[in-house]
Amino acid sequence: MTVDGPTPETGGGEGGPEASGEGGADGGDAPTGGAVIYVSPTGNDTGMGLDPAHPKLTVTSALAEAKADPLPRPEVHVCKGTYAEDSILVDFDVKLYGAYDCATWQRTSTYGYPHPDGVDATILASPDTTAQEGSLVVSSAVSSFTVVDGFSIVGPPTTTGHTGGVHVTDTASPTLSNDVIEGGAGQVAASTAATGSVGIVVDMQAAPQIEGCIVTGGSGHGTVGSTGIVLDSTGGVSLHDSIVTGGTGLTTVASGTSTIGVDVRTSLTTPLSALIVDGTDVTGASGQSVGLRIAGTGVAGSVAGCYIEGGLGLDTTQSSIAVVVDTPGGGISLNGDHLYGGERTLGLQQTIGVLVVAAGSFTMEDTLVHGGTVQNATGAFTVGVDLSAVAAPVVAFDTVYTGTGPGTAVALNAGVTGTVLRDDLLLGGDNAASYGVAAVQCSGLIGSLDHTALGNLAALYTCSNSGGTATNASNLTELALALGSAESKNVDIQATCITGDASCATFMGCPGVSSCLPGIFGMTWSSDDGVSALFGSTSADAGASVQGWTLVPGAACSIATGGTTYGGVTTDVYGNKRNAATPTMGAVEYGPTPKCTPN
Repeated sequence: MTVDGPTPETGGGEGGPEASGEGGADGGDAPTGGAVIYVSPTGNDTGMGLDPAHPKLTVTSALAEAKADPLPRPEVHVCKGTYAEDSILVDFDVKLYGAYDCATWQRTSTYGYPHPDGVDATILASPDTTAQEGSLVVSSAVSSFTVVDGFSIVGPPTTTGHTGGVHVTDTASPTLSNDVIEGGAGQVAASTAATGSVGIVVDMQAAPQIEGCIVTGGSGHGTVGSTGIVLDSTGGVSLHDSIVTGGTGLTTVASGTSTIGVDVRTSLTTPLSALIVDGTDVTGASGQSVGLRIAGTGVAGSVAGCYIEGGLGLDTTQSSIAVVVDTPGGGISLNGDHLYGGERTLGLQQTIGVLVVAAGSFTMEDTLVHGGTVQNATGAFTVGVDLSAVAAPVVAFDTVYTGTGPGTAVALNAGVTGTVLRDDLLLGGDNAASYGVAAVQCSGLIGSLDHTALGNLAALYTCSNSGGTATNASNLTELALALGSAESKNVDIQATCITGDASCATFMGCPGVSSCLPGIFGMTWSSDDGVSALFGSTSADAGASVQGWTLVPGAACSIATGGTTYGGVTTDVYGNKRNAATPTMGAVEYGPTPKCTPN
């Protein structure tokens, strides 16, 4: 994947709590009560598999033996090798562990997330070329006792129907941990409106916990080509501390979506958290690529502390988008996330950090957004946050950068009313057509603009009047007139300020990526417009290493002034407590020195 970010901490990684297999032959805790059944590529299914020296040959046979065990809570331990078995079914409580050495029945300490060592890779790969939901299926009333840990699970090869790596269904609530999962290569006709391949599908009332997994959608063809994870269950899924990519799928319909990292189709009872998500694998998609899509009527939920990228796209007319929200009547919250629209490398293209098609409510706080990277071609554009059909959306304590192309930090479209823009940094690229806010009409779309800095922009605000002619505001006084209401305690970052404009902060070389933005974020602002810093690269880039887009001490005090905390936002994107004496605009707290007086 193209994201180069810090690996989220996880309870099951680097050996994790299941590294010892919870008992059995590797010196861990005592067995859980039932039998421990062993599986090896050199085993024999005619035996019971209870002795590691005489294991079974197939996982399917071992599960049948475990299910028949008179004692509850059996375990199945599977050692290194490839197990070519069709649609392995787990429909009873069992702990299923892979990644064992076949001689010692030990696991390495680094078998699992976030960097599986592959020393004892245990591969479940269905050879069946017919359509199937998963190489591994977890169903029925399987409880949270059940664990699937330490496997590489691969969806079926090219088929004439949908394929998947893992399918969790019915009311099953297992834990999937330290697994590497790939969706296969399903081929679905355009008329079926289905996805070609999916890494993990969760549906019906299933309620699994997915943690410490690395998931990719595969290389399917369909209405959506491939998707990393589909959440379509009303049971309450927990997804966190994992790396997910959409794969390399291709759409079979015009203007379709080729790849999606995570596709949420039902309300979330727990936030998506500590995820690294990329819309595509590194080869890119010819159709639209999306990091996270939340779609469906009335879907609600939150996304917290995630690193999400729209992915790399090669199509001349399609887009890469980090987050898509399309939930009429639903409520979505983004908090503490790092978002990058992605990259498009050909012709007429677009990249967007956050696209809200429709929502009952939308809030984004403490989030860093980069609109994306496009070639500077006619018709190409980038947008940080693109809002439509939502009442009173809140964009507060965020740092939003338009991206590299012509575009806008915040776009307000039809159906938007009463937008709250507060304590934000809205910044443009080195482009003559970059705007802080672009609106489809010249009044009524913004409810409040307060303690926000707008800089490195061709114009602070552009809107279309009733005749369709654009009206641009180049300073805060003009912006207030365009809004039709007073703006409050905002900052206009300019190379040269208009005489008497107390709200203007001077930064020489604005607009200009190579000179203006380093004055705000640090002199190491890089040729990738701070993307590596945005995703926490360990290289020094755009401020403090591993904490991208940090305001630097050399920035003018006026950039660091903000208002009182809004809506309970008391910490910044990195968890640092906000200083009430020197409140800060943007997603990152400025720090205790130098002291600045709020304007």
